[in-house]
Amino acid sequence: MLDAAHDAAPETIRYNGYARRIILEELNATSGRRRQRASGLAAKVGMLT
Repeated sequence: MLDAAHDAAPETIRYNGYARRIILEELNATSGRRRQRASGLAAKVGMLT
């Protein structure tokens, strides 16, 4: 969902604290696929730079 939201309004995801917290939680998910998707989104919004 957050990836689709980023496609629609990237600035909203980039500066929304709640969305950023969800991304951080997903980076610690047990599912490798969820971690991979969260990592890609974190890179898009500049969290991993």
